[in-house]
Amino acid sequence: MTSAQNSGITVIGAGWCPHCKRVKKFLSAHRVSYRNVDLDEQPAAVDRLKELQNGGQIIPTVIYADGTHDVNPSDEVLVIGGGNAALEEGLHLSEFARRVRVLSKTDLTASSLLQDRVKSDPQFVIHTGVDVVELEGDHGRFAAVVTRDRETGARHRFPAAAAFVFIGMRPNTDFLGAEFERDDSGFLVTGPTMQTSIAGVFAAGDVRSGSTKQLGSAVGDGIAALLMTRRYLEAGHHKAKVLVDA
Repeated sequence: MTSAQNSGITVIGAGWCPHCKRVKKFLSAHRVSYRNVDLDEQPAAVDRLKELQNGGQIIPTVIYADGTHDVNPSDEVLVIGGGNAALEEGLHLSEFARRVRVLSKTDLTASSLLQDRVKSDPQFVIHTGVDVVELEGDHGRFAAVVTRDRETGARHRFPAAAAFVFIGMRPNTDFLGAEFERDDSGFLVTGPTMQTSIAGVFAAGDVRSGSTKQLGSAVGDGIAALLMTRRYLEAGHHKAKVLVDA
């Protein structure tokens, strides 16, 4: 994606530069538009590099809308969390980043398959038993994560290009009251028909205990819940009558 509409981001690099390709691939994968300036095609842009770097000519250089810039930005990213969603995102990010660092407050809880894939991949560095205590910024942008070891109390700083947080979700079910059955995490327990523990009340999507937290399955849940609601109303003779104009 090289459209610069409303983004204000410019990447100065070259087609032969692997780090330039990685930065542009990362931006495109996250739907961040940017203007690409290739030094081989626009050699005059070297003057802009020298201006920004006090005579230097290091690429890639990323210029942001506010005028600030990064020279050869870190190609390490952080993933905070140790469950399936965290490791799946880490594997996706490994396509664009040189290193993916995983930070988890407990041991990894993802499936054994995902754990094996991540632990066997040299691009991954895994830290368990750490709390994230601080997010650092530089000129209004993310710069690093500071962690504290839960056993020793030692603090560590991890600079990175970005941090992705996957520490679970808190379902918005408080409005339903305590009479609804929930699992230990607060998600609604439903039966095969999507009905909750209260007759006539159905749940669909991420709020349902055991759901996969995926858009496609949520849509399927919604359709199933709609059909089951209709069946419930019909069984109770509550189906609305069809009104036909005379």
